[in-house]
Amino acid sequence: MNVLFILAADSQSCFYLLSLEKEKTLLRLGPDRVIANQPLGERYVEFDGEMNGFCRWLAEQLDLTIDHHVVITQAALCDFLFAKEPTIEVRNPQAFTYHGHVTGTADIIDQKNCEEAFPKGPQSLDAAAFLRFITYQEDAPGVFGVFARQEHVLRLIKEALLTSANPVTITKHFCHFIRLVTTDLTLTDCLRLAKKYQETKGQKLRRLTVAE
Repeated sequence: MNVLFILAADSQSCFYLLSLEKEKTLLRLGPDRVIANQPLGERYVEFDGEMNGFCRWLAEQLDLTIDHHVVITQAALCDFLFAKEPTIEVRNPQAFTYHGHVTGTADIIDQKNCEEAFPKGPQSLDAAAFLRFITYQEDAPGVFGVFARQEHVLRLIKEALLTSANPVTITKHFCHFIRLVTTDLTLTDCLRLAKKYQETKGQKLRRLTVAE
């Protein structure tokens, strides 16, 4: 089973194709990756939420199979993570500096340049800092540490769906999960995916990264 996870941020969205077939692999695609003469992020926006068509197109371009899709926006992710506490703990795999912009309060639209250093290791982040933590960027020439940072998202999704083989537990998690995302996964699909995941649990995940 191959499932496409998308951390949606318009033309800066990132794409993760998880395969639980003979070899457990994770293909990571950045929005700058040019496919059919166009950056993948731009092409994704052009499909305007028509995920079945986008998945068919991407599968044809990459000559692979995409069985299901899961789309979660950065806003939905923050709503989920910060629903109870104003900060969360993350573990940064590699120090980096965010280069981008910050936005003012809801009633003051104020975008300005921003640089913020994130040290390696555990740290506590509020929602605004977390968004900068997972925003797509090239940390240094040829260095795309954002993929490792965004895998926090994949682990949350994985934990919500796959950490238990108990159908009752999976059903409970699925009902919560389905409110956060756009997906074509049904409860039956989740049960199959969980079974497949349990079968490959001891296997090492092979990561393939194509940023640009």
